Parts: sequence; C-alpha cells; structure tokens
Amino acid sequence: MKRFETNLHHYPFSAAKVLFEDSEENPFFVALPGTQLAYSRLQNALKNPFKIILMSGRPGAGKSYLLHRFQREYAGEYPVFLFSTPIFDDAGALKSVYRQTLGKEADEAWGRHEVIEACRREFEKPALILLDEAQLYSEEILEWIRLLSNERVFKFIIVVHRIEKEDILAREHFKTRTFETIEVRGATADELRHYLQEKFRLEGMEEVFALFGSSSFRRIHRYTKGNLREINRMMVRLLELLDELQEKKPGAIKTTVSNRYIDMVGMDLGMGK
Repeated sequence: MKRFETNLHHYPFSAAKVLFEDSEENPFFVALPGTQLAYSRLQNALKNPFKIILMSGRPGAGKSYLLHRFQREYAGEYPVFLFSTPIFDDAGALKSVYRQTLGKEADEAWGRHEVIEACRREFEKPALILLDEAQLYSEEILEWIRLLSNERVFKFIIVVHRIEKEDILAREHFKTRTFETIEVRGATADELRHYLQEKFRLEGMEEVFALFGSSSFRRIHRYTKGNLREINRMMVRLLELLDELQEKKPGAIKTTVSNRYIDMVGMDLGMGK
C-alpha cells in the first residue's frame, strides 16, 4: 500500500482524485452498504430457480458497476455474457453468446432453435445473460427474453432505472415469470462517511479524511442525495479545488475543509437544485 506523508500541511489532494474516478475498472472499489446488500441478494438469487432477476435503482446508483463486477467474479463458474447497450436480437445474439462463452463459432445455418439446443448440450450450468439499460428494449425483444427464459438454458439479470421498474413489471412479458427483484439504493449520511473513510484508507490518506467533519458529510449528502456517481463526481471536483487552493495559498488548509468549499463545488456542478 502506498503511503503519503504530509509536509507542513501539504496534503495529497491531487493524488487522491484517482480514488473517486468513476469507472467500472477503478481498482479502488468500496461498496456502499446498499450496493453491497444488492450484490449479496444477487448472489443468493443464483441459488434459487429464478429465471429472471430484475435489478433496479436510480441512474448513478452503481447498477452497471455491479453487473461488471458480477461478470468478472462469475465468469469462471458460469457462462456469462454482458450486453451493456440494448443490441440484443434473435439468433445473432445467441451465436455471440455461444462464441464468447465456448470459444467456437456456431454453424452459419443455425437458427434460434439450433443455437439453443447447442447451448443446452454444451453448458453444464445455465448461461447468465446480463442486460443493462433494459428499459430501452423493445416489446419484441422483451417477448423474446420471456420465451428464452422458459428454455432452462439461460438466466437473465436485467437492469432498469428505478423510475422504470413498475412499468417493466407491469408488462405482459413478466407478469407470469418467476423472478427476483433487487433494488440498489443510495447512501445515508452515515454510510457516506464510511464510504469516504474507506476510500481514503485504501491509499493511506487518513490525514485527508480527517479534514472532513460531521457537517461535511451531511452537506455532501445533501448535494448528492447519496448517489454513488454524484458522490464520486463531487469528490473529484472538491479535491481539485482543494489542490488549487493549497498551491495558491500554502498552509491555508490546516485542520478542516470549510463547508463553503463544498457549497462552491455543489453550485459549480449544478447539484442540489
């Protein structure tokens, strides 16, 4: 673990930004409690005979990150295929699943039925099909997913925005399906505090975390509403601002981060409106 030493109150604000860069591949992962709970429920759902698992949450709650994490962790145990954008179609998509999971090409003459039967012969466990942004899928694709879920060759993990969840569930395709529903929720102010503490601890920057007080966490939470993407976005900009201030006025930040800096960043990013 890399350790940063402060020198006359010169804090590593610039170096800390990498902790909060919003990317599925960011190695400095810390799960919000609500996100970890959703992931645990997703893992448990695999043990049950659910054909479709529906995961919902507001934009930026961390749903896509969970899908990528799930794909990485279970790729060696299940045939796993992730569609990040709604491009899922008929036999062409199944052939892609066949190729990616088995490492060989399906016969060009095969239609949907032939690919399904080939997967049935090859897969020791049901293939897990991960569908992000599923609220954008057409009625035709949703009907096709319904049909495929009955084949017992595939399990679907479908991610939708929270505001679309009720609409998805109300559609005829899912009224009679066996499915689990999982919601990814935002963080409370106390959970946000724990999240930031763990983030800074990863790189030995506890002295930076110590600059934030209880009012700081409440203020950040007020602007971000506990949304993971917004928390990360605010922290990147706040650390940039603190770095700029430190360079222009060495020693200006000694004991605490002023709430006015948080307010400046919140207004600059258009948060809290």
